[in-house]
Amino acid sequence: MRNIGFSLFFLVSVSAFAQNDSLRSRIHLEINSSPQGAEAYLDGVSEGITPLVIDTVIEHPQKLELRLEEYEPWTFMLTQHPSTTLRLDPTLTPKYGHLEITNRSPTAVLFVDGIQMGEGAFISGRLSGGKHIVEVHQPDASRSARSEITITTGQTIQAFTDMDYFTLRFCAYSVLVPGLGQFADGSHLVGTGFFVATVSAFYAIVYWDDEYTHRYNAYTVTLGKYLSATNVSEASALGARLQDNHNAIDQAKRNRKTASIVAFALHGLNLLDVICFHTTTSSLDIQPPQNSKGVHPTLSFANHSITLGAQFHF
Repeated sequence: MRNIGFSLFFLVSVSAFAQNDSLRSRIHLEINSSPQGAEAYLDGVSEGITPLVIDTVIEHPQKLELRLEEYEPWTFMLTQHPSTTLRLDPTLTPKYGHLEITNRSPTAVLFVDGIQMGEGAFISGRLSGGKHIVEVHQPDASRSARSEITITTGQTIQAFTDMDYFTLRFCAYSVLVPGLGQFADGSHLVGTGFFVATVSAFYAIVYWDDEYTHRYNAYTVTLGKYLSATNVSEASALGARLQDNHNAIDQAKRNRKTASIVAFALHGLNLLDVICFHTTTSSLDIQPPQNSKGVHPTLSFANHSITLGAQFHF
């Protein structure tokens, strides 16, 4: 009886141990994040830095978490499975995008949404995703460049500005066509006003120059008739007309001179307006963003793999 009782106790103990062991899963974890260097936590306990291997026993659902500075935490729930090898290759999602500004001036100051981020010929910083107002100020010349940009996490946006270049470009525009510099800067009404006024003044120069030529020719004809007059009354009438022609020539000369002064004054004022008011603010030359392609993180069980439904794009 004693042997039978001992045997029954042994069988019950073995059965209980086997049942308890069946509730436990031995798992071999192979973790390699992209980018590498993330710290792995299992139920809040640090296990090491990726890439790493973890051998553990799963008695209940456990939370695996990968943490890396400037990236969103990546989590995965480990549940009981038959003893197996689990390979995880997650791609971490960045929290921020980056902005790089290159400027010719070493005194340039960068502001994003009204907050100063740095100064110098090259300025870089990280930004949260979304729209931002970017301004680069050049204090020594009282000029600035301003643009609205859209940051997507994981992107690096590069921008370039040269305030001196914008000054020369807008001035060149206005030298070629009055008002074009203002128009290129977005001041369409001012540009149109300078264009109409200056072109009208130059047209007046051409008009009064033609009038001068016409009236001079009339004066020459009248002078010829006056010199060939055969009687006193005809000579007197031609003399009066000759005086009128002479006065008309003088009037055409004065009007041509006035139109020239107005035209060149308007053109000079046009250039002064461009330099003082329309090269103080320019636009940043935004380059196409540098993107990283979205990757489907894959986990593998033994010899087959499963692609997670969630996609990590950045």
